[in-house]
Amino acid sequence: MERASENGPVPTQQKASSAPSAAEHDPVLTYGKEDDDGVRPWARHDRTMARTGVRTMARRLPGLLRLAWSLAWEADRAGLVVMVVLRVLAGVVEAGGLLAVAGALTAVLRDGPTPQRLRDALPALVLVVAAEVLRSGLAAATNLVRVRLGPRVDRVCLVRLLDLATRTSIMAFDDPRFVDDLDAAERGAASGRQLVDNAIEMLTSVVRIAAAGSVLGVLHPVLLPLLVLSILPDGWASLRSARLAHASWLGRLRQVRRQYMLRYHMTARECAAEIRSFGLGRFLLDEYTILAREQEAEQVRVGRGQARYRLTGEAVSGLALGVVYGTLIGLLNAGVMPLAAGGTAVLAIRTGRSALASALTTLNTAYENFLYFGEYRAWIAQASQLVPEPRERAAPARPAVVRAENVAYTYPRTDTPALRGVTVELRRGEVVAFVGVNGSGKSTLAKILAGLYEPDTGTVSWDGVDLAGVDPDSVRESISVIPQDYTQWPMSARLNIAVGRITRLAADGPDSVIPAARATEADEVIEKLPHGYDTSLGCKPRLTYVHGWR
Repeated sequence: MERASENGPVPTQQKASSAPSAAEHDPVLTYGKEDDDGVRPWARHDRTMARTGVRTMARRLPGLLRLAWSLAWEADRAGLVVMVVLRVLAGVVEAGGLLAVAGALTAVLRDGPTPQRLRDALPALVLVVAAEVLRSGLAAATNLVRVRLGPRVDRVCLVRLLDLATRTSIMAFDDPRFVDDLDAAERGAASGRQLVDNAIEMLTSVVRIAAAGSVLGVLHPVLLPLLVLSILPDGWASLRSARLAHASWLGRLRQVRRQYMLRYHMTARECAAEIRSFGLGRFLLDEYTILAREQEAEQVRVGRGQARYRLTGEAVSGLALGVVYGTLIGLLNAGVMPLAAGGTAVLAIRTGRSALASALTTLNTAYENFLYFGEYRAWIAQASQLVPEPRERAAPARPAVVRAENVAYTYPRTDTPALRGVTVELRRGEVVAFVGVNGSGKSTLAKILAGLYEPDTGTVSWDGVDLAGVDPDSVRESISVIPQDYTQWPMSARLNIAVGRITRLAADGPDSVIPAARATEADEVIEKLPHGYDTSLGCKPRLTYVHGWR
């Protein structure tokens, strides 16, 4: 088959092989021009992270931890209290274990016969083993509590978001900024659990640092500040490596989205016919290959940069650690510290370095989750103000006259009114069609008459009762709306019919949907499904749904 062109017929196979090479690849020609901010709304926090320093994060750490603890307290108070107690006990046990090591070494290294020294060290060795066993048990108990706490935090965050999303005025969803903020809030809700996890990790690190620091302080105070100095270069290298990877990801965000888009279209069922008919397979594959090679090159660049940072950090940290051990040797040589205490100091230094490194790494992640969770909190506050106020007065159950008088409505972020000065009256038993060109306000007027929208000016009344003064739920009890783009619920055929009045399914029984299906002749289609009314429509050919069941 051939396709026409300005220069005559062009064989499809020839067209397919004429994809642009990497040298002549022009992203603007292929993808068009995009705004610099044409990414998800929460991406602004990625840019914030790229500009935020360690001092800023440390300064905001108290507020971050307060937020995490308050969230965990709301989700599971008992679990949070148990978690804190277990972590503190683990720190005390770890410190006790280190001191027991000092006692064992003291007994082993003193003068005297070896059997006697071993017998003297036995009580301390028992304490060391007991401390390790107890610490392992406390760690296992902590994980059990953490496994329970995380899902509860997820539930609290998401249920609150979904509750407001389903109760907020429908007019809010016509505001593009509100919808964008909702997308950001969904991303932020997932950060709630991560933020709590970060806070727990911070607490664990702080407790371990306190345990190691208290032991070093007992052995000799000068070792503690030297320990902190020895870990800072490593922490700097870790943060710089993370920032480099983050900045690279942010800079490549548009290319990553294009790769995802190409993968989706090349494997999607709805695109398969066009790809083959138009001979687009080679072109799309070449485009994806170009982006993939650019991604490979960027990953190599980032890997080299991270290697340089880590090498520098580890080198400086190694020198600093040498100073720590040199100081320790000097204290031992001067007789200020006994040899047994020196052995314990080595173990405490290793524990403290590990805890400090974990704390610095966690701080970076926690601050990012803190920014994302801020979007969630901001949307919750915004949406709470948009939930319609409950009203005691109910709308007429079966209105004889529905009247809109001089109504006007303008959608958010627009300057042109969708309706202006419209008056219409509908009476029971009438079938009324709104006819007009696209964009003339037909759907908007229908939503206003149904009480879904509140007009900017004018009134909507049922039997003379202004809908602005009645309970919104009582209005919805008497209406049924089938939008142009109706929802295709991925549930059973039975439930898809029942969505018009979901409470009747439980009150009148599962078969109460059958009369509605028969009235619309949908029963003939449903009976041909594998499981009839119980067939899941989540992955089956769609029916013409019988909405508005009354």
